[in-house]
Amino acid sequence: ARRISRPITAVAAADARIAEGDLSARAGLPASALRGRSETALLALHFDKMADALELLERERQALVADIAHELRTPLTILQGQLDAMQDGVVPFDRN
Repeated sequence: ARRISRPITAVAAADARIAEGDLSARAGLPASALRGRSETALLALHFDKMADALELLERERQALVADIAHELRTPLTILQGQLDAMQDGVVPFDRN
């Protein structure tokens, strides 16, 4: 019974942590539990692979957002500087 319940319990615990935002959570069964390749052990193994992919995707998303924010800062800063200069009368306002 433990061979069946241990992987399910491990997946349920990792699942709860991931639901709370901890993307580093894994079922993390010992190699001895994965030797038999029972369906429940495979469930835990596949869950860990899915969690790895989810964590990688989140890191890539964060990097993309940071890159986009960085790329937008320069043009927005230049535009803000031009608008401030127009308001201060340093640069003439031209409608064309």
